[in-house]
Amino acid sequence: MLRELEALAPVEAVHGNMDEPALRQELPERRVVEVDGLRIGLVHIPGRRPGREERLRSWFPGCAAIVYGHTHLPQVEQHAGVWILNPGSPTERRRAPRRSMVVLSCTQNALEPTFLPLDTNRRSRYASEHMFGKILLIVALALITWAALARASHGAGAEQGYTVEPGDTLWTIATTHYAGDPRGAIYRIDRRNHLGGSLLVPGQRLVLPSAG
Repeated sequence: MLRELEALAPVEAVHGNMDEPALRQELPERRVVEVDGLRIGLVHIPGRRPGREERLRSWFPGCAAIVYGHTHLPQVEQHAGVWILNPGSPTERRRAPRRSMVVLSCTQNALEPTFLPLDTNRRSRYASEHMFGKILLIVALALITWAALARASHGAGAEQGYTVEPGDTLWTIATTHYAGDPRGAIYRIDRRNHLGGSLLVPGQRLVLPSAG
């Protein structure tokens, strides 16, 4: 999922308590990103409810907003001039009244959060769950197709060198140089070059493994 998001736009993320070990090694526990001169703190687990806002502000001094998760309970509030934000969850609402997300916009050197409730009635919840089921089915069919193509493939070429260009990601390199589902190619490139992640630097030399 992280690789697919990175193919669409730059991604800044932290790991959560339910992430697999490989992702926990790649993503930090806390992170600060800067947008138009405004700092935004990111963390998954905020700690106990008493004193939460003060604790988060102490973890991220100088930030205009702090985004956390874990509880699945939305929060869009300002404390001492700092936005404390929890988008809730667009998938698993748990104790929250509904699924939700937050869009954080930067306008004229100020942050403006917008809370977006999702699935506000039973019919829309059913439609969302039905669509999620369709997505799972499509993913399963895609994986089966990818496995069949991999078994049918017989043209394994030699390894080749590649110089990373501006704007390159593992996803774009994989889709350009390999046929079929790029995720298998991304895994092989990552393992062959001991990247431990997806951060590439223009001018960096990579070895592209054979397609077989």
